[in-house]
Amino acid sequence: MRDLPLVIRWIMYGLFARTTEEGAKTLVWASLEDKVVPGTYSSSCGFIDPSKFVLSAEGNEIQKKLWKEVGEVVVQVAPETASIWKS
Repeated sequence: MRDLPLVIRWIMYGLFARTTEEGAKTLVWASLEDKVVPGTYSSSCGFIDPSKFVLSAEGNEIQKKLWKEVGEVVVQVAPETASIWKS
């Protein structure tokens, strides 16, 4: 991001960047919300419906593959977590 021209950075920050306070609002909101369905994606203090792909068989297979790969990387960095990733 630092290597981009200044004008492009301004545009990117304007579209996507949030302050720490703004970013934390959704985390706090989701923590305190009573009607949270486990696994639901939240953004800007609201719930987002999952896409058809996420709910499909292919999406489920990708989820399993990604979870396995993330677990392998984490265990390489922190071997003490190996027992957690086996379950």
